[in-house]
Amino acid sequence: MNISPPHEAPSEPVVNFPLTTKITLQKGDSMRSAPKILIESLIDQNGSIHICELAVRATPADIFAAVPHKRVWTSTDFDSGTKKMEWAILEIEGVGFMDCDFSESQRIAQLDIFSACSWSALELVERIQKQFRRPRLGRTKPAFQILCKSSEGGLTFHDVEIPSRWRSKADDLALLYGEGFNAWSSDVGRILKGDESGIVLLSGDPGTGKTCFLRHLIATYSRKLDFIYLPPVFFAGAASPEIITTWIRRKIRRRRNSVLLIEDAEDLLVDGEGSGGRTSATSNLLNAADGLLGDVLKAKIICSFNCPVHRIDKAVVRPGRLKAAWKFEKLPRHRAEGVRERFDLPHLTGVGPFSLADIFRQQPLGWESLEQEEKAIGFAA
Repeated sequence: MNISPPHEAPSEPVVNFPLTTKITLQKGDSMRSAPKILIESLIDQNGSIHICELAVRATPADIFAAVPHKRVWTSTDFDSGTKKMEWAILEIEGVGFMDCDFSESQRIAQLDIFSACSWSALELVERIQKQFRRPRLGRTKPAFQILCKSSEGGLTFHDVEIPSRWRSKADDLALLYGEGFNAWSSDVGRILKGDESGIVLLSGDPGTGKTCFLRHLIATYSRKLDFIYLPPVFFAGAASPEIITTWIRRKIRRRRNSVLLIEDAEDLLVDGEGSGGRTSATSNLLNAADGLLGDVLKAKIICSFNCPVHRIDKAVVRPGRLKAAWKFEKLPRHRAEGVRERFDLPHLTGVGPFSLADIFRQQPLGWESLEQEEKAIGFAA
């Protein structure tokens, strides 16, 4: 099968890329094999390869006009007008190669840029984004994301959808969390949509509703903000080149504010003076909130924790770094009864106070028999 740029009559199935050696495609190979060959060749010469991904609202003709290129290979003859173009590969001087996938409507282009120089690729991404709009994601359900390893060994973000019912009404928020919470929650929403980095702290005993409130924020704002769940251990390597590069690529592609969610964050927040000093993970958290690392991440950070507030590192709650805080408390009997009646829950036992977990609890199957057995053993002893 002859492979060549459009409008050239090849004498043999050879593709001459600007590499040290010729790349010969075997008989039966398609031009779609080229990106893999290009990547392998660039890696052989440079030791590594940088990949930038983005999607824009653009037709094939728009891309060809906007991106200066030396050569182009396409799935169909661009001038024929008889077929829709499925893909194209552009050789771009000073950058490398750009692999383009076009939607069925020919109005959306998914672009993958392969380059030995990360900044050349990022500059090209910025130029393209300034000229074309980003397509709508079409997300119908609230979702947060988790950072995980991709099949290729790099880092990627995975969407996790949650039910829309987690968005609570104002009256329910006041009932669950107390007077003044609605106004505070609205202030937090404005902080999350703003451009400044910073920390929001959620404290309280286990089961008092901190995670439920995080779900409420996701259900309310995830169409405009990216919520990203990170385990506390993430911050030990938050300043690594791999994570910084992943984050820069993401900011260029997404172009909207991010909110980092960290549950059970005591290890990051507690004052380390009595145990050998502040850890590197805590230092990275502080820098991500309003240091130089924060200039890269440009994210708000929400931390939930169960320990007493007085144990928190004073640097965490420094004015300017701490944007908002709320203590989630157990409910006295009369307020707990109001919650029970509102959500038609089983009758409460005991005098209180009650956590939301106590009020909404569902007894695990078989747990009652285990408790009875433990009491019997204790009586016999």
